[in-house]
Amino acid sequence: MNSTEVVGSSLQNGSSEQPDVAIVGELNPDLIVYGAPRELPEEREVLASGFTLTLGSSSAILAHNLALLGSKVTFSSRVGGDALGEMCCRWLQEAGVQVDHVVQSASGSNTGITVILPFATTRRILTYPGAMFEMGIDDLDLDYLATAKHFHLSSLFLHRKLSPDIPELFREMKRRGLTTSLDTNDDPEDKWAGVLEDVLPLLDVLLCTESELAKMAKAEPAAERMSAKVPLLVVKRGAAGASAYFEGRRIDVPSLRVEVKDSVGAGDTFDAGFLHKWVRKAPLETCIAYGNLAGGLSVTRSGGTEAFCDRTYREGFFQQHWQQEMLVPHNSGIRSGVTVATEPRPAAVSNDKLFSRVEPSMGDIAQTSNMTSASEKSAASRNSVDEMRQLLRENREGKRRGIYSVCTANRLVLEAAFAQAAHDGSLLLIEATCNQVNQEGGYTGMVPAQFRDYIHAIAEEMHFPIGRVVLGGDHLGPNPWKDEPASVAMEKACIMVAAYADAGFSKIHLDASMACADDATPLAPQEIAERAARLCEVAETATRNSAARPVYVIGTEVPTPGGAVDEMEIEVTSTESLRETLEVHRRAFERRNLLSAWDRIVGVVVQPGVEFGHDTVEDYQPDKASQLSESILQQDGIVFEAHSTDYQTAESLRQLVSGHFGILKVGPELSFVMREAIFGLARIEEEWIADKRRSNLRAIIEQVMLDHPGNWKGYYHGDEHQQHIARAYSLSDRIRYYWPNAEISKALAVLLENLREHPAPLPLLSQYLPRQAEAIRAGTISNNPVSIIHDKVRESLARYADACGLALRG
Repeated sequence: MNSTEVVGSSLQNGSSEQPDVAIVGELNPDLIVYGAPRELPEEREVLASGFTLTLGSSSAILAHNLALLGSKVTFSSRVGGDALGEMCCRWLQEAGVQVDHVVQSASGSNTGITVILPFATTRRILTYPGAMFEMGIDDLDLDYLATAKHFHLSSLFLHRKLSPDIPELFREMKRRGLTTSLDTNDDPEDKWAGVLEDVLPLLDVLLCTESELAKMAKAEPAAERMSAKVPLLVVKRGAAGASAYFEGRRIDVPSLRVEVKDSVGAGDTFDAGFLHKWVRKAPLETCIAYGNLAGGLSVTRSGGTEAFCDRTYREGFFQQHWQQEMLVPHNSGIRSGVTVATEPRPAAVSNDKLFSRVEPSMGDIAQTSNMTSASEKSAASRNSVDEMRQLLRENREGKRRGIYSVCTANRLVLEAAFAQAAHDGSLLLIEATCNQVNQEGGYTGMVPAQFRDYIHAIAEEMHFPIGRVVLGGDHLGPNPWKDEPASVAMEKACIMVAAYADAGFSKIHLDASMACADDATPLAPQEIAERAARLCEVAETATRNSAARPVYVIGTEVPTPGGAVDEMEIEVTSTESLRETLEVHRRAFERRNLLSAWDRIVGVVVQPGVEFGHDTVEDYQPDKASQLSESILQQDGIVFEAHSTDYQTAESLRQLVSGHFGILKVGPELSFVMREAIFGLARIEEEWIADKRRSNLRAIIEQVMLDHPGNWKGYYHGDEHQQHIARAYSLSDRIRYYWPNAEISKALAVLLENLREHPAPLPLLSQYLPRQAEAIRAGTISNNPVSIIHDKVRESLARYADACGLALRG
């Protein structure tokens, strides 16, 4: 650093914690003048209607609002030796920004200032740069900057003196292990040249507006050209929301609908919200949605920081909008309004894929966090698995104890599950299937670590302890690659199991029953067991240094994953078949010296005689399964795991648990009842909301399913009308694969926004969702569409909690 005075030193708040983000940028106030005419006449005095003098400059607005979101922020800049510079530093310091490395010019230059004349949809900006043009590399303490986790620079074209050294500045931050981001902001000379091309390869994230993107790219298609140059491109689109471009995919998140008072600083505040989540390893969709939320708050008051300065207003805004409108989930795990432009697979992306450093989350609005150190996570996982095993031991002792497994990636359903488990004071078991999540992304676009982070992020947002979450992998085996030779499919299955184990999934269902391309069919039980043992060996190797070793489930007695049967011919698993399954698996485990893992087998999958078709349900009949139920007690420490328990009555579920089916899997029913709630809300919208504002969700869903029949065509039969009914109402709920579609997710966001802004009257709610109308009257839920959907899903979950004895736990 040079010898100029550190103007912020007398104001510093002195945090010793590692900064989250180090920001280098310009610092000046904004003078926003309201009521000026678009054309100022010469030689005449014009009266304005008002003004605001507030903290300005893109870099400072970002730093100020990022700190008030809860991030630890350092700010490095240069100001003049005047009161304006002191005032700007004080504003930053009051927000919690570390300003001890803002230097004061010794050359006599003044602090810059920006005069803004806002109009209805545009604004005019006049900036005097002052000291900002003088900041050079000597003004920056590189060792100080490198103490942060992330480095950000704004306003690339305003750093005249620093400009030649900016590429080396980014290169040095990368060398020291920081991740990096840049918001170019506008180029006052409109050249869009200089060091920009040298900086792009050194970025992890490039943030810009649509107009800035077009100028940077210089040719169409702009997004494709620029996204090829950086790992992650984030484009701010104003009222249209924001888009991210990552690995050839585009993710869109619509903006929050608010009354706009002043858009000054909205883009910089988007950056604050985005980076606050991004440095905490949140899924990419969450980062974008949080950026939109922060920007939405910013525009509700004059100036870029005024809405953030009012703590009560800020926290109330976030509490009102974040978990409700901003987090409308889909089967892929994508946030409210998030759409993925690739079909048919959505992409739920975590920034873990962009770089390898993993930091614990520091919390959000309330400054609370459930994220812990790796060792604490391991201990928490071990404790949750121990508690689950205790439930299963109690089941074997004849107590009505068990656990249900939520098998979905749909965020609305998962939020409801977290709420139900929190109400009951119980563990929450969530499982992903091999087709849904694998090392190639599965149909959700997530690898196991991303699914884990996605679930943990929801847990944090729902204030649910991560240590109470058990993650499971379902049907882990060669099924996703069954059309390949067995040697190839099994090698890929081993990689998948290792990925699940490495990611901390603590309940693993080993299922190698699916024949591969060169296998004889049906596959011999001995071969199934041998392949399962091989997969177990992989999981054991992956977790050999972990204190939390996984527990296992073996066996399979279910139809092809993802389908339902038309004509159900269900046979209860025989006791002989059960004994053979256990015996051949035990021998296979012995051959691989896996007896310690065998002691951690907690369940075996059998067919208790339950199933569902498109419009029928085969209910559990305890008499037919009585011999099977009694036989499991001859095996040490094992209970049954029942698949396809969806739509069973409350009494049937209780009888299953009493019959030692201690693990109940449920999935399609939960997305089915979510669909029921959404369709009910759509009918309400048709009667309550004016034509031009309606979402037309039902019609859009039908058209999308007709245009993209791959996920239902092989399952729904009959004439055109029968297929139409099945697409909407089948118990197999193939519609669940379509919620992530771009058109459908946008329509759903409109539906929810319409009914949030204009709550339907109780009589209308009672017509289509009578139980939820009663709950609203009773005050147990709010008249909010997301709350209504959650409550509908929780009706099903409560049935499972009661059957497993979890609802009695508190």
